[in-house]
Amino acid sequence: MLLDCLLILGAVTGALGVLKIFSQLNDRAFPAIGIVTTAMGASLIYWVQKESGQSLTLADFPDAIFRVIGQLN
Repeated sequence: MLLDCLLILGAVTGALGVLKIFSQLNDRAFPAIGIVTTAMGASLIYWVQKESGQSLTLADFPDAIFRVIGQLN
């Protein structure tokens, strides 16, 4: 359950980091915060992959989301 939450958090953080990079490049600023945020998201996903002992695929993300939603009840 914890790994599913970390996987979701890493994916969301990485996606927001990429959007922040594009936003800062649009403003003609150096995208330092966007790079750090994207690196944090990527490191969370890497951590989940190392802890689970199996390779992650794109099909694991929706499964993790539905497992977390199922645990909320």
